[in-house]
Amino acid sequence: MYLKSPFPALPTLPEMNYYHAMFGRPDQVDWPDYTVQIEARTGRKRTFKQLRERIAWGATALGGKVEDGGLALSGGGDEIVALLGDNSLDFIDACLSLLAIATPFALISTYSTPFELVHGLKLTKATRVFVDAHLLKKLLVANREVHIPLDKIYILNGSATKGHKSLAQLIDGVRLRKIALEAVRPATKDTLAYLVMSSGTSGLPKAVMISHGNLLCSIYQGIILAQVADPFNPNRRPSELVALGALPMFHSYGLHSYVFRCTLVQATFVILPRWNTTEYLQAIPKYRATHLALIPSAVHQIVTHPDLRKTDLSSVTSIISGAAYLPKQLADKMTSLLSNGSEVSQGYGLSECVMSLPCTPSAPRVCTDRCA
Repeated sequence: MYLKSPFPALPTLPEMNYYHAMFGRPDQVDWPDYTVQIEARTGRKRTFKQLRERIAWGATALGGKVEDGGLALSGGGDEIVALLGDNSLDFIDACLSLLAIATPFALISTYSTPFELVHGLKLTKATRVFVDAHLLKKLLVANREVHIPLDKIYILNGSATKGHKSLAQLIDGVRLRKIALEAVRPATKDTLAYLVMSSGTSGLPKAVMISHGNLLCSIYQGIILAQVADPFNPNRRPSELVALGALPMFHSYGLHSYVFRCTLVQATFVILPRWNTTEYLQAIPKYRATHLALIPSAVHQIVTHPDLRKTDLSSVTSIISGAAYLPKQLADKMTSLLSNGSEVSQGYGLSECVMSLPCTPSAPRVCTDRCA
């Protein structure tokens, strides 16, 4: 039996690099230079314009000529760059810079055991690795079996160490030398964008191949859903949309929520390195967060946390739960804590489906068990 979506059909997918769906769209011409990202751990902030400039320099550092200080990543299929790190602005920079030069990357869980880390690096056939400084020792142990050249292991977030340049150093190097910016490289709907690890049904994680076309299809689904269920308001001020980003970016949910969809509308994303319930509850009133992306276990931790009673949730207007089924009792409990008119909805997706498969439509104070 075939189930037909009640929503309009998707438009024909253009043959283009997904980068162009994030930057340079006609609707962005009149956007103010608003704050798009805040890194909670360091306090670093950057505007939409600064993000775009950073990615341009990142693409140049990774794709530029070696003699100019670049890594000369060709994007021709001979390189897979593994990313191993917690949520950070540097993680976002790496993802989008590699996307711009059509060089695929592999997302590796920071929670991997040494055995799982070896498995992930071998399975994805990683040729280079960007790793957070605090995870470098763990990676080097695994690399005894993977044999990635040490000069192809770089620091993603944190201070550079002897023999391992950092992403920030690479970017600063080409920027200070004023190297000509690398152009955004063309991609087709079948061009590999990244590999994400999925648990599958049993056994060790599997690597799921996601193309630029898959990304475009996913974003168009979100746009059409928003147009039907929550009509776009071009006059909505950026300060009205503040999202907290604590779900891991090496997982599809966090990757799309905080990285690939961060420029879909004018919103500010507050990036937290990892999930910590106490820090998350503190961040909600501190940044006046309006949109929370959660998973059922996180919802449970919030509604049962002792700090909840002293946490101001009045700014929250929307909560979406994903990755697993959210029981109605738990959804009702979360809804009861919010102001009138706020929403709790849920969706369910697979890494193989890019982002999500079914989800409940956006409607005031609705959360049913029909989506999964």
